Amino acid sequence: MPEPFRVSVWLDELYDHSFEEALDIARATGAPYVWFTRVPGRAPWVTFTDAEMDALMKQINEYGLQPYLLCAESPFHDPLLCDIDPLHPANHESFQRDREALRRSMEVAARFGISATLAYSFRWPGEDGAGYGSWPWSPTWAMRWATRGGILGWVDLNKLESIFGELLEYAERFGVDLVVGMRAFHLFASAENFVRVAERLGSPRFRVMWSPGDTRLSSASTDAHAEVKLLDPYLHGLHLKDITVTDGPGGEYAWRPIGEGEIGYADVFEALSLRGKTVHLGVATHFLLESGGTAAAMRYNVRCVTDVLDRATHKRSTQRPEK
Repeated sequence: MPEPFRVSVWLDELYDHSFEEALDIARATGAPYVWFTRVPGRAPWVTFTDAEMDALMKQINEYGLQPYLLCAESPFHDPLLCDIDPLHPANHESFQRDREALRRSMEVAARFGISATLAYSFRWPGEDGAGYGSWPWSPTWAMRWATRGGILGWVDLNKLESIFGELLEYAERFGVDLVVGMRAFHLFASAENFVRVAERLGSPRFRVMWSPGDTRLSSASTDAHAEVKLLDPYLHGLHLKDITVTDGPGGEYAWRPIGEGEIGYADVFEALSLRGKTVHLGVATHFLLESGGTAAAMRYNVRCVTDVLDRATHKRSTQRPEK
C-alpha cells in the first residue's frame, strides 16, 4: 500500500461472518490493519479478562494483522448530549457505561502498545430514532443540513469541553490518544464543530477520524484541501466511505464504493499526501454488490481505495518540479 497511507479493514462491516472469517477476509485484501467495536457471538470485549484479551490479540496477530486503534462498543455513539446533566453526568446510565468502556479500552490499548482509542460525539436532539425509524427523519435534520452540520451553542460547547476534558485525563494517564469519529447525526458532523472543541481543550491527544462521506451527507464543506488544512493538527485518520446525496434536506442518499460517489477521493488523498505524515485509512462499505455479501463489498472497496491511492500518488509524483 502506498505510504504514508495505512489501510485498515473495519471488521464490523463483515457482520454476516464470524470473527475468524472476518479476519481471514481482511487478510486476503492485503490491508495490514483492522479495527472493530465488538467480537460477534461474545460478550463486550471490554469485559474480557487480561488473559482473554491476550488470546484475542494473539488471534488477530496470527492472521498477520494488527489493530491500529481500539473502539469499545462505540462509546458516546448513541446518547443524546441534551439528556446529560453537566453537573452530574454519571447519573446518565448510558454515559456512565460508555465512559467506563472507553477507560477500559485505553487501559487495554496501553497494555498492547496501541496508540489510540475511538469514541464519538453524541447525537443531536431528536436523533434517538423514537417514532422516526431513521435518523434523517428526525425533527432537527433539515435545520442541520441548512447550517452545514449544525451549530453548537455555548451550553453544548461547555458540556463537550467538560466531558472530553475528563476523558483526556484518562488518555494522559494511559499514554494513548483519544480519537473522535464523525457521523452525520453527531455533534461533530462538521470539521468546524470538532475544531471548536479541540481548540478549547488544547490537548495534543485529542484527535479526529475524519469522515468525508458523513461531512458531505451533513452538507459540510467538500473542499478536500481546505478540510485537510483545518483538521491537520488533529488528524489521526479517515473513515472511508463514498456517497451520492440526492436530497440533502430530505435525507435521501446512497452509499457507494470509493471513487464512485461524490467525494472526490483522489483530491482527498492528494491533499493528505502533501502533509508528509502517516494517515490511517479505515475502510468501511455500507453498500452491497449484486452478489457476494459483505465480503465481496469489502474486497471491492479495498481495491477501489488502492486504485484511487495509486492514481493520486502517481499524479503527485508527475507534478513534482524538476530540480
